[in-house]
Amino acid sequence: MPSFHLRVTDLAQYLGLRNCDRFLWFRLHPAQRQELAETLSVVESPISPLLSQRGYWVEAEVAAKTRQQFPNFIDCQQQEIDPYLIQCQQDTVLSQVKLSGRLGQINYAGVADLIHLQPAPQNRLRIMVADIKSSRQERNSHRLQVVIYAKLLQQTAESVGRPIDQIKGSILYLQENDVLPQLKPDQPSFNLTDYNQTLRQLVTSPNSITQRLAASQLDQVAFEIGPWCDQCVYNTLCAVNSFQQRDLSLIPHLNLWQKRTLQNVGLRTPSQVANLTEYQDNRLVARQPDIVDRLRQHRSINQDLDLVVQRAKKVTSSFDQTVESRPYLLTPHFGYLPNRDEYPDLIQVFLDAQQDYILDRLYLLAAGVRGPRLKSDWAQMSPLENHNNKDSQSTVSLAEAASLDEKELLNGLIQFLLKQMPVTPVQLHFYFYDRYTYSLLCNALVRYQDSQPAQQLLDLISRTVAINQQMVSYLDQELKDRQNLGRLCPSLYQTAEAMQFNWKGYKQLFQTAIFDTRQDQVIDQRQVEMDGKIGFSSQIPIEYAYIARKSVQQIAVEPTEQQRLDQFPSILPIQLEFFAKQRIAALHHLEQKFTQTNKRIQKTEIDFVNFLNQAPNYSLQSSLQEYLLLEYQSNKESVAQIYQQPVDDRVLAGHSLRLRYLAAPDSDDIAMPIDQDAVFQIVINQHQIEAGSLTLKEGDWVVLNPVNTNASQLEHGRLAVIEKLEIEACRVALGWRGASKNRFQPWHRQDDPQPNQDYIIDPMTDDINANKACLAIEQAQSNTLHTWLTVDRPDQQLMFHPSETDTFLGWIDQVEGDKRLTNRQIEVVTNNQKLLLVQGPPGTGKSYTLAWALLHRLYQAWQQGGSCAVAVACFTHSASRVVLNQLADRCRALSKLIPDFPSIPIYKIGDSDQNQELTDQVQTFDPYQIDSGNTLPNLLAANRVIIFGGTSAGFYNLARSATTGKQPNWKKKYFDLLAIDEASQMSLPYALLSAAWLKPEGEMVVVGDPRQMPPIHKHNWQKELRPTAIYQQPYHSLFEALQERGLAPIGLDRSFRLHRTVAQFLAQRIYLKDGINFYSERTEVIPAIKTDDAYLQAVMNPDYPLVVVEHQEQESEQYNPMEIQLLTPIIEACLDQLNLNDANGIGVVVPHRAQRAELRRQFPQLYTAIDTVERFQGGQREVIIVSATASDPDYVQQESEFILNLNRLNVALSRAEKKLIVIASTSLGQLLTNDIEMLPNIDFWQQLFNGYAKTTLWQGRKNEVSVSVRTGMVEAGNP
Repeated sequence: MPSFHLRVTDLAQYLGLRNCDRFLWFRLHPAQRQELAETLSVVESPISPLLSQRGYWVEAEVAAKTRQQFPNFIDCQQQEIDPYLIQCQQDTVLSQVKLSGRLGQINYAGVADLIHLQPAPQNRLRIMVADIKSSRQERNSHRLQVVIYAKLLQQTAESVGRPIDQIKGSILYLQENDVLPQLKPDQPSFNLTDYNQTLRQLVTSPNSITQRLAASQLDQVAFEIGPWCDQCVYNTLCAVNSFQQRDLSLIPHLNLWQKRTLQNVGLRTPSQVANLTEYQDNRLVARQPDIVDRLRQHRSINQDLDLVVQRAKKVTSSFDQTVESRPYLLTPHFGYLPNRDEYPDLIQVFLDAQQDYILDRLYLLAAGVRGPRLKSDWAQMSPLENHNNKDSQSTVSLAEAASLDEKELLNGLIQFLLKQMPVTPVQLHFYFYDRYTYSLLCNALVRYQDSQPAQQLLDLISRTVAINQQMVSYLDQELKDRQNLGRLCPSLYQTAEAMQFNWKGYKQLFQTAIFDTRQDQVIDQRQVEMDGKIGFSSQIPIEYAYIARKSVQQIAVEPTEQQRLDQFPSILPIQLEFFAKQRIAALHHLEQKFTQTNKRIQKTEIDFVNFLNQAPNYSLQSSLQEYLLLEYQSNKESVAQIYQQPVDDRVLAGHSLRLRYLAAPDSDDIAMPIDQDAVFQIVINQHQIEAGSLTLKEGDWVVLNPVNTNASQLEHGRLAVIEKLEIEACRVALGWRGASKNRFQPWHRQDDPQPNQDYIIDPMTDDINANKACLAIEQAQSNTLHTWLTVDRPDQQLMFHPSETDTFLGWIDQVEGDKRLTNRQIEVVTNNQKLLLVQGPPGTGKSYTLAWALLHRLYQAWQQGGSCAVAVACFTHSASRVVLNQLADRCRALSKLIPDFPSIPIYKIGDSDQNQELTDQVQTFDPYQIDSGNTLPNLLAANRVIIFGGTSAGFYNLARSATTGKQPNWKKKYFDLLAIDEASQMSLPYALLSAAWLKPEGEMVVVGDPRQMPPIHKHNWQKELRPTAIYQQPYHSLFEALQERGLAPIGLDRSFRLHRTVAQFLAQRIYLKDGINFYSERTEVIPAIKTDDAYLQAVMNPDYPLVVVEHQEQESEQYNPMEIQLLTPIIEACLDQLNLNDANGIGVVVPHRAQRAELRRQFPQLYTAIDTVERFQGGQREVIIVSATASDPDYVQQESEFILNLNRLNVALSRAEKKLIVIASTSLGQLLTNDIEMLPNIDFWQQLFNGYAKTTLWQGRKNEVSVSVRTGMVEAGNP
């Protein structure tokens, strides 16, 4: 049997290279790798010696500091650790010590940076394994390296007879400004056991990734080519081999998920993909319609299929001249470049930035200005000179010098732009090659916070059309969306050359690592140019800068590394600056090549000179206004992309419905007034409702247009609401809104539909309520909540009389009987903070507790002779109904118990449709239909205590109804007490809208759970670089915002819903991290069922309230027939034997509409009980079945932020009262990522599969797929 060897760092690199199996295969099979390299005449591409030397320097400096702190410090010089373990009798730190051993079937070896040994009783050892990193960002790959060192160390310690009492792991990261980390006796550590599943999956299990790859042939190993390949030593080998094999990876922008989808339908080469369609005039026509139809059913590729085929044609045409290809892509998009004909006076600014990734600072900036009578270029390179003052004792580190140089570069850029710009207002637009360059400049400007012009420039280039106007375009995105260049690596160098840009003599001077990526191959006696090296980066290799500044001469490198440096020419800084200017010329050349640009992009004039000298406004008020506008714009852009698609494509994708208006005067059902309801027949793709591909649903606002309406006019169609959606018919309520006077809603036509005419309904771009929130933000200075968020949180305490509190608690006991309040609930009810924050985990009775807390505060005010008007604002109508019903029930009980308890009118804001499911004690207040005696001011004047409940927008309508004008009186404050429920779902703008009429001296109770569903966002806030987003984080919920400002929540801890076992699991994995000892005392289980099916008996066994059904199917995305097969007998048993209903008996939680639709088709009697996670928040059932659905590993990897979202999982798993059944593929517990922020989400599934479900109840096969039913016990203690 062959022997396989890996270095520990190989596995860390594997994660860093996006889990590239091919990289690991090359490491495991060095002989075959070398043979392939010789066959292809290629050599490895080593990483930059500058980067490795940086790592060596940091390691040496940290080791030196550690030596000073620990007297018994030993430099092991890469010797084996065995003798040091045997001899250790005192506190010892080992440096550069070799570890080796066998894990699974692979031999591993590595050198640990630092190992701290501490003797313990009984000849045992306490050990800390620490790895030193020159980076400032923590990654899973770093931790994995330490985990494997620890495993090898445990093996060695056992073999030498030195047992380990405790072993920990830590990473020493370089800190800001190159401050070196330090190993401390009480060094913070991460939990090694968090990586047990990763270790099993990657290394130790019999079917681990390394074992599988060790037994595989190269052609069995999946791979994709992407930007990460730039850092791989087998870069060249992969590029040439892919060309020789005509691999699908040659198709530009094709990811692994799409590649597997193509392979699964039998497509293995670009030429086979190219043959799917053919050009006919300016459209593509299917040559293989069956395969095309199959591909369009896959989420991975359905939207991009036409683009993939066109790119495949271009690649194939390079070695097969019979294949027709075009240099452009057939696409409806006009890009994001402003139209020069529309704006002939437009001033174009092209920007470029180069980063020294070793020092994490910019070292070279360039800019070019083009416009009427304007053509000027600028470039400046930092010298990285010694900034130390010879007359001073102070010293400046290399990192500090780089920071000072960066500030000088930014100042030089600003001065250049100010000098070029006219003093009068101008139309202005900025161009970058890619988002990476843009982010480099933005991050540098963020660091330059003491410069007002720098912060203003940052504000300007981070603007979008949603705020003022679109200010930035990315040329690489334009090229990707609209050009068909056939280049695998879309770097600036390759694309500019493909677009006929002349790099002149710079191509020869900067040949190494820039212009040496293309090489010639002979195909069919014809010379073909190909990618001989993978080079996605458009950055200038850092070696040129270090050579130009003579810095490279100060670095001692190994002879092999010196050979790499010797390949670079000796250049001067001025040559690098001239090359940077040539890059600016390339950017301008590319922009000029786009003759068709977007006429819809609006440009307005900006007084650039004055703007840069204005004081920036990063207030919360400003950031919340931008938040609303960016959210609206992001949604508008995504809907606009739908509008651009042909009608049939929109319908096929499930975004739209094609309808025919019915006129039937003899039918009462459809002969309704045209301004109320209209009934349409669904005339195309009726099955999409049943199949679940339709994204529209009942209750959605849409726009109704004639079917042939131009894409640019679709958003102006008549507004409508889908009232009823059935297989063949659709009933919509037609809106009345026409002209719009706010920026969140376009104007709408009011045309009535005509009988027997075809129409189409599409998503609308409107945000119905955003303008109301925006108006509230404009009045922020008089908003009590805004004051608390920005100026001073109230620290006053309310004057509660203790005797009245005791009396009230006694009443609660009498009303509730056996349902006594818990200690935490009592703490909430009796708390006298003016601003109170409450965290309510699942089933802890937060609405019930909130009701008693509000009534207690109201009662105290009543007893003190005051008045109390209460506002209860919620994210949804359903949530407000729950709280108001709780209040009404307790008011009724108190009035029966206490004759003199005040009568409290309770009103729900909204119309009759919004106010269903209310108790008799809750009255409807329709702000659009009120009589003169029932106005808000009259009701407040007539009642000392009163309660209003509704949504944030509802309170706007309520306040507006109190005035004679169209706007509410923002200065009039009506309410003494505001309660906000579901505050973890409520964004800050709507929280301010809810609080707009709270008195300055008022109180506020905020309830939510940040571990459940967060606010819904359309914009990608995690990548937003606007200063206001960075400094204010306006995308956070109200709950998060209050926590971040130091308000500690009271955490409710007892669940009255969940079984004790489920509560224990959620406590261990989630709530103990918040300091909440979450628990339940419920032990009630379902009755036993009678069945001969061993699988069903295992799943439904009442002794196990939490059961995991794990299967090995791995081909499903949003629809999983395997899980439906596993679900079916469970649902049937719940219906037939347990007699559970759809209201509170059984619930089936699925993440995707397609899975939901098929289950609803099979079980129509459970229509409302089968739904997505969002619809289940706040609900509960006796039995909850979670169908995770997704199983395709590539799909799980691509959609991991959605599929593995911990908040969504928490909501899904916390709905069950007696039985929780989780059905999922093994794939969900096997995701590997280098993103450390994803670790808690992945760890949750791994702990569910492997930490909890260790006891097998049944194991077998279903439909030829391995399935196991498992359960377990929750281990005590902190996770």
